[in-house]
Amino acid sequence: MEKLLDTGEVATSIVELLAENLEFEQEFTAETPFAEAGLDSLMMLELAVVLERRYKIRFSEEELLESGSVAAVVAKLRDRLAAV
Repeated sequence: MEKLLDTGEVATSIVELLAENLEFEQEFTAETPFAEAGLDSLMMLELAVVLERRYKIRFSEEELLESGSVAAVVAKLRDRLAAV
């Protein structure tokens, strides 16, 4: 597995995935707080599955939700990939 990660591309992909399921009145970005956007544990579970399939890195939905934003999730993913 390639250890280099295009964080911008990953963030855009995650934002698009989550935005598909949101009824958020404002623009959803990588910095938008999950709580502000109304993201729940079910959406985080879906994201966890996607991340595990694409990057072979496991996250719990609680861990993702507690990260607070897509930018923070991407940072955690980058750190874990660097440690592999």
